[in-house]
Amino acid sequence: MYRLRNNVPDGIFIKDYPYLLSILWQYEFDEPSGMPSAEINKEQLAFDDALDEMDATGLGTMMLAITGNGRREWVWYVTDPQQWLSSLHHCLKGHPAYPLDIQQSEDRGWGTWKTFRDGMK
Repeated sequence: MYRLRNNVPDGIFIKDYPYLLSILWQYEFDEPSGMPSAEINKEQLAFDDALDEMDATGLGTMMLAITGNGRREWVWYVTDPQQWLSSLHHCLKGHPAYPLDIQQSEDRGWGTWKTFRDGMK
């Protein structure tokens, strides 16, 4: 299952968001579909709510989320990874510790998102 923005949001310019942050949450699953249990899904939805707050900061934009096969991954493009992560930590105050692995890379042309989007056409 995936959520994908088909277009760059209004007011966002690719050149201003050169860094890709991949946020990975791996989980155990019993279902043949590879989807999370109801409990894990509830936790992931709480994390999603915090990410919604992040979208409003102007520091980045989420372009893709993929769930299945024991993993959920959020793909963000951000202006400054350290500033974005600092803001995320602020948004997560009061949340439990989530089992996240966050990877950063340069993707100045948003190739990861474009490849996924074009593959879905």
